[in-house]
Amino acid sequence: MRRFFRLVKNEYIKNLKLVSTWVMLILTAVAAIGLPALARIAYYFDAEASHGDTSSYDWTIADYLDSMMYSAENTSDKYYIDIMNDLINSGAQSTYDWRFSVTEDLFYSAWDKADEQVYEEYTEYMTTLPSWDEENYMLTDPEDAQKANEFLKGKLDETFKAVWKTDEYAKPMAAVMSNDMKAYYQLNIDEATSRLSSAATEYDKQMADLDIWYYTYLRDNDVYKCTAEDYMYDYLKDYLPQYYDADYQNATELYYTRKSIITYENADKGSPDQISVGEYKTAVNKYAVYNYMTENHIETNVADEERDTLWSPFKMSVALVTFIGILVVVIAAHSVASEFSNGTIKFLLINPVKRWKILVSKYFTVLSMGYIMIAITFVLSLITSMIMFGADDIGAMYITASGGEVSAVNGILYMAKSYLLASTSVVVMATMAFAISVLMKSSAFAIGISMFCLLSGSGIVLMLQSMGMNWARYLIFANLDLASIANGTSSFMYQTVGTALAVIAVHMVVFWLIAWDGFTRREI
Repeated sequence: MRRFFRLVKNEYIKNLKLVSTWVMLILTAVAAIGLPALARIAYYFDAEASHGDTSSYDWTIADYLDSMMYSAENTSDKYYIDIMNDLINSGAQSTYDWRFSVTEDLFYSAWDKADEQVYEEYTEYMTTLPSWDEENYMLTDPEDAQKANEFLKGKLDETFKAVWKTDEYAKPMAAVMSNDMKAYYQLNIDEATSRLSSAATEYDKQMADLDIWYYTYLRDNDVYKCTAEDYMYDYLKDYLPQYYDADYQNATELYYTRKSIITYENADKGSPDQISVGEYKTAVNKYAVYNYMTENHIETNVADEERDTLWSPFKMSVALVTFIGILVVVIAAHSVASEFSNGTIKFLLINPVKRWKILVSKYFTVLSMGYIMIAITFVLSLITSMIMFGADDIGAMYITASGGEVSAVNGILYMAKSYLLASTSVVVMATMAFAISVLMKSSAFAIGISMFCLLSGSGIVLMLQSMGMNWARYLIFANLDLASIANGTSSFMYQTVGTALAVIAVHMVVFWLIAWDGFTRREI
């Protein structure tokens, strides 16, 4: 064993004397540091392009009214402006304040209800005017049209005032004006409870129960009603934390996911809509994830692709393993062939060491250098991601569900597993390049063939698959992406990780037999 590690040490010394080795190590470090840095820059410019200067994120209600150019000449705009000014006078300033969105929703709901009530009267009034054209359903005289518009305006004005004063709108507006969010939640609970008592179908009962759960959860956990669109959550967290509440996001996602499930399960029991079986299964798993996050008040899920946290660039860094694979293939292809092309193989074999030990030491050196580069990438990517995006979410979990069963794994462990799965292709391609290196006297030729196989292999598999040649699933290149195979997103249907590992094992044995036979029997 001591002789073996002495051989490995000598291989490391030879490799570290090469300029190309240091270039590869430097490129690996630059890539590991550069990817999170580029992600941070892209995030910044995305914020600038989408929302302007971060200091101006907090739009006031007054600025919003100015930008929308509402007109007091229009009846609906007049009431909207008046109500919003009352809201401003009550103390609400920001468009991200829960009171703004609730007021806006209530206003448009009341206006639609008033419009619906007036429409029939308006239509009936038009038929009484002399120029009413029954066939084309219109007024042909401009004066009559003006009269009709005045009638509509007056009726809408009168009806909206009446609707706005009803308990349906007056009570929640009272909670809004007093900034009493719990009272607003309680009103929704009371309304859902009333619907539950009069529900005629199982669908209606479940929907009412869901509403009761949702608003009770928000009320009892003092959850702030975060009113921003999904894409704004991270901006709120960073720049306007007073309007951000992760529990609201999770509970709301859970709420709408549960709605989809109820819709599917009651498709033949009075539900107005339907979703597909695939959407239902997705919803079940999504519900399980958000239910877990809601119950445990978890803010960040590493599996969430949309969140701009340290995990976004860190997860992207797994792609760098492919880049490392190219570097390792070059080292492997150069490893043995260079000994023959440079004539140094004679000095190597005069040592009192068996040939197979020399071969294994070279192979071990190639793989260990590959994993050293992977480890460097892992550590540097994690550190740089923490520097660029903050380390607040470093303890986050990777939460997924399958068949409604939740699986939660520490984010760091999940990333380590992802790197290890990705490294499978590095090991396999390095072994293939190593076998080619043994057969070739020219290191340049060995590197060229190895790189061609590496870069064209997946393309060849895709071409064969598109031609309906299902046997291509047994080629080594079709089985290297274990992560995709595990997720069921590989090119071939019904491909399993077990089958992929079996195919890889067979190819690895073949590559090693070629390398072994070629090196131990080769004439010097």
